[in-house]
Amino acid sequence: MQGLGRLLVVGVMRAWMGFIRQGSASIPRPTGPPRAHSPGIERDRVLILGGGPASGWGVSSHDLALPGSLARALSAQTGRGADVTLATDPFGFLKDLPNLIEGQDLGRFHAIVVFVGVNDAVNLTSEKSWERNMGRLLRSLEQETLDSTFVYVMDIQPIRTVPVFDSLLGSVANAHARRLTVRTERVCRAVPQSVYLPLTENAFLVFGRYRNSTDYRLWGEFLAGKIAERLILARRHPGTSGAKPASSKDEHHASVAFTATTT
Repeated sequence: MQGLGRLLVVGVMRAWMGFIRQGSASIPRPTGPPRAHSPGIERDRVLILGGGPASGWGVSSHDLALPGSLARALSAQTGRGADVTLATDPFGFLKDLPNLIEGQDLGRFHAIVVFVGVNDAVNLTSEKSWERNMGRLLRSLEQETLDSTFVYVMDIQPIRTVPVFDSLLGSVANAHARRLTVRTERVCRAVPQSVYLPLTENAFLVFGRYRNSTDYRLWGEFLAGKIAERLILARRHPGTSGAKPASSKDEHHASVAFTATTT
């Protein structure tokens, strides 16, 4: 879609998004400190970053939402404790995610899970700017985290599974989300320690209503199943769990910088 036609569609989509934001105040969302804990020894520390399911639409506490669900599911798989911290903006965009973690000590996290894309898809963020900002985010996280820390980028959930977006315009946004996903996969392949998590099976994605604690439990179990193995290996074999030696990160970024100056 090019030129005037694209501008018209973008205008319609953004006006629609503004209308939805105005009506969102009545939808339950968690309050209180944005974190959850599952007791146990040698706690794994996880950061959830972004919006979408991370925002907890439909429930009133973080313990019932994704942080609590992921903490419990991780402990069940690892046999250790889990501390899950949340940095979220329900209406945020990919370009704004660095603001959510400004001042955070990212070096204390053993895994980071990124949820982003619904708002960018609805607002028809350009594919080029999406890819550029995704690369900047992932390279920044790679630099600032432990060498054994992996960053997991969740697939954009089908837009029409979000009740307020379940309409014809939601289908337009969903088609754009698939185009953004192609760019996300490409960036994740290029950035070591970044893992793209596709939603290939949508059995736990419920259409037409906001989520409840059971839905978030299924999301937590899905994520725990993807990240627990690397966390376990990192504890059993420090420095050999697929993580790079400390100097490798510097070498990777030096390579990126050299490529950028020669292309």
